[in-house]
Amino acid sequence: MTNSRVIAVRLIWVSLVVALAVVGAWWMWGGFLDGWLYNIPDSPNIQAFKWAAGELGNTGYAVAAAIDGFASGTNKCNLFCSHAYEQGAGVDFPRHYAFGLIQRSGPATAGELAESSLPGTQLLGIGQARIGDVIAWKHTYSDATGHSAIFTGTVDIRGQKRPPNEWGTIGASSDMVRYRPQSYLEPTYGTNPGIRRIGQ
Repeated sequence: MTNSRVIAVRLIWVSLVVALAVVGAWWMWGGFLDGWLYNIPDSPNIQAFKWAAGELGNTGYAVAAAIDGFASGTNKCNLFCSHAYEQGAGVDFPRHYAFGLIQRSGPATAGELAESSLPGTQLLGIGQARIGDVIAWKHTYSDATGHSAIFTGTVDIRGQKRPPNEWGTIGASSDMVRYRPQSYLEPTYGTNPGIRRIGQ
């Protein structure tokens, strides 16, 4: 066999090996990514997160809006969280209790979500938070008991800015459903929120 033929055969073999390596790497890496991105267990918190992300920019939960028994001029952060679970995940959301004893109509308030014992839920610390959990701060405002939202962890939300290594939330603000990063939330509401796990 001439030198040119030997070189040609070797090039063909090298090309085949490289092609197989590329295909194998693509298959293994692609399979891993597909499993990681698309085969996440569809637990209630993940479904609630997906629903909340789809509501970004919605003005139906603004203070000026009236929705689902909440009048215009009222805060609706807890209603937004309840809809994320009830509409997004098909899971019952904890209800509001008067004086901590008597169940009333409407979802649990932000203050209750942050601290109270609510049946069928777990109250955890920020270090145990998972994507889609409810995060809540208790405060005494003239028109609210605090603030609640859906925890997004450090996932990047399309079109939203998140400083590196910061977690964030999706929730109802005064004018629309917004994404907010940790650097906004902690100075505004405090560094010790409650994490409410629902439906698990």
